[in-house]
Amino acid sequence: MTEECHPDATDHPLGLPGRVLAALDGDADVGADPRHGERFARLREAVQRLGGADFAQVAEDAAVLLEQEAKDLRVLGYLCLAELQERGLEGFRAALAALHGALAAFGERIHPQRDGGRRAAIEWLSERRMLALLDRAAGRDDPEQLRALEAELDRLGAELERLWSDPPGLRPLRNWVQERQTAVAVATERTAPTQPGAREDDRSPGPPRSGQELGRRLREALDFLRSEGEWLAMTALARAWRWGRLGPLSADDGRLRIEPPRQVALTAIRRHVDEGAWEAAYLAAESAFLEPGGHLQLEIQAVAERSATAMGRDDIAAYIRAAAAELLQRHPALPDLRFSDGSPLVPPGQVAWVADRVGTGDESPWREEGETPVQLGEALALMRSEGLAAALRQIDATPQRSGRERCAQELVRARLCLDAGYPELARARLELLAAEIERRGLDEWDPESTLAVWRELALALQASERDGQLDREQVARRLLALRHRVARADLEAAIAFP
Repeated sequence: MTEECHPDATDHPLGLPGRVLAALDGDADVGADPRHGERFARLREAVQRLGGADFAQVAEDAAVLLEQEAKDLRVLGYLCLAELQERGLEGFRAALAALHGALAAFGERIHPQRDGGRRAAIEWLSERRMLALLDRAAGRDDPEQLRALEAELDRLGAELERLWSDPPGLRPLRNWVQERQTAVAVATERTAPTQPGAREDDRSPGPPRSGQELGRRLREALDFLRSEGEWLAMTALARAWRWGRLGPLSADDGRLRIEPPRQVALTAIRRHVDEGAWEAAYLAAESAFLEPGGHLQLEIQAVAERSATAMGRDDIAAYIRAAAAELLQRHPALPDLRFSDGSPLVPPGQVAWVADRVGTGDESPWREEGETPVQLGEALALMRSEGLAAALRQIDATPQRSGRERCAQELVRARLCLDAGYPELARARLELLAAEIERRGLDEWDPESTLAVWRELALALQASERDGQLDREQVARRLLALRHRVARADLEAAIAFP
């Protein structure tokens, strides 16, 4: 890949793609793996934080690292995201050209060295977060820029096919370009002058004639808000609809006559969480919320709130917390109830969320007497604004008044490390905690806290595989061992684990 392939490359403010394609001095022309370096850590933290990041600086730092330290697919991905945020489709295309050029020049020598890590770095470009950023990017309505981006994706796809017999997929990006081209063409046609005498039917459909029709129209409104990216409005409308009219709940010995949401919907949500695909998890949770029984299953709220926080949408996360808190004030017995099949409205792994993140009050049955809550939401917000170290210091300053609270604090520390992109640090803390649980038999007297530790450890293991730190077989063996432990404590939880 040379600048001759991209005659406008020298016009790019960072000199992409040529600036980052020159081989490094020394025996290894790709440098050493940068993932333990200071600049790489800053880049990863900025990209994880997303909200409030200086993307011009992120792009410059990524270019400097690639130019001076190492050729790395993860850093090239960060460059793509930063360029998309800073310069829209034009910047994204230039960064993709740099990615293509690096693959063409360095091939299998490029970092990370593990095939799984390389695949994950390429496929990261097609995650829902990137597609959502494309939906808001400058140039998205420019047919010329869309055609240029399509051509760049074709070049990159051809290079991936040269390097892999089963290449990482770019299909979501290609689909986005094609759908956007169609939308632009349709919009252009609609704005064209109409023929004389043409009339537009602007008649109002009138008020809904039944509750069923009202529900249909509300679903159409929610679908529209979802497609337009108006996710806060979608979140608010859904909860106003499902919770605003919720009256007293009739329960027989703590069991409702309401079936739980479909297991397949919950499994899909958990899979997205395990993969760290936060936008997919959030949207799946919002869909499950509208299913029968979904408005009462509080794991859905926990996932939606956590996913919104991880996406940098603090406005959505705050709304979910406030709406859930108001629901629990009107229905304080809700956490003690079960669906018709006996499954709890608050699964064991979400007990802490109900107590600490929604804030059900000092007399919550889920909190030990005198226990100080560990506020993960506040810590995540602090991490995004001031960095991981500041958030960890806040947790360290919180007093520990019980063994259960110490466990909760360790979980918060691990979650912060995991969300900041340091699965190896999260794994180290959680493995120590899991070993202590095993040694002292704590799963027998506090199964809820124990299950929370094991679930978080499973997330850390899966993130370590995506990051190239552990191979797939290692992770599979350890997840199987964890599942056996879960089965000893809670057979029902083991079915859906991890």
